[in-house]
Amino acid sequence: MRKSQQTTRIDGKRVVIRTSTSGKVTVADAPLKESEGQAAKVRALRALPEYGRRFLLAGDMNSAKRGPRAQADAVATGLTPGEADLRIYIAGGKLLMI
Repeated sequence: MRKSQQTTRIDGKRVVIRTSTSGKVTVADAPLKESEGQAAKVRALRALPEYGRRFLLAGDMNSAKRGPRAQADAVATGLTPGEADLRIYIAGGKLLMI
């Protein structure tokens, strides 16, 4: 038997189901998706009392999966791999990038 791995949802929770070469099946919590981690950071930043007065933030999805046509449009409009997904504009002209 080949070993395999599958990520799915059980009762609304993301889990990884692994099958070993001996046939043993284990279920474990799936790692946090990058988008879920970024969304949590954005929620926490927006909840700060300084948000809107001392800093603002903006994000985009430069690393989103795209088909060939959408990829060509993204490149033509200036999106490039490796750019920060989240920018924090701080009073005084400072910029933080995550």
